[in-house]
Amino acid sequence: MPVYPRYKTEAEAATIHFVRENTTIPAPKVYAFDSSPDNLLGYEWILMEKIPGVPYREVVDKLSLDDKRRISRSIAEWVDQLSQHRFDVIGSFYFAPGQRNKVELGRPVLQHFMGDWRQDYHHERGPFHDLHSFTHAFIDCIGSEMFDPRQRLRAVIDAMRKEIWKLGDYLDLDDDDDGACDRTLEKLKLKQLEAEYAALLNSARF
Repeated sequence: MPVYPRYKTEAEAATIHFVRENTTIPAPKVYAFDSSPDNLLGYEWILMEKIPGVPYREVVDKLSLDDKRRISRSIAEWVDQLSQHRFDVIGSFYFAPGQRNKVELGRPVLQHFMGDWRQDYHHERGPFHDLHSFTHAFIDCIGSEMFDPRQRLRAVIDAMRKEIWKLGDYLDLDDDDDGACDRTLEKLKLKQLEAEYAALLNSARF
């Protein structure tokens, strides 16, 4: 935590505000939020209104078919309301500087751009003015990930762990000295790779 420092919290608060102001979708009121961890909690946070109701999963088995139809129609109506809004750029909502009643579009908060080490990569972050620039950034992010030595080494380690598991699971190590020897060698290689991986993560390069 957080998975996308500052941007994710700010975008969530602004998006909730936009939905409240521009649709009939029941959304909580955001009373306050802090997108910086420099506070008494030590985390980013959002304080919002509690919407009355219960989780759908807790009552789904008790609902009649008519109830489920009404819920489905309501959700379809909400999706339709959202689909009526059109924008000039691809991005996520943020509050305009110094304002809490006006939103504008900024860089998109997407898992593809923020998962794992992706937020470290240097590529265009948006907002994007056309699909071509958005797709180009998408591909640039994938390319950065492919050539990231951390990703490569981690993939090798994961593959080796699976190989060790198979050796231990499918070989009778008491009756097969060669199998036990193979497994021991694999473990030694894995230990060495894990040490290289830890050194790489701690290096100044990243």
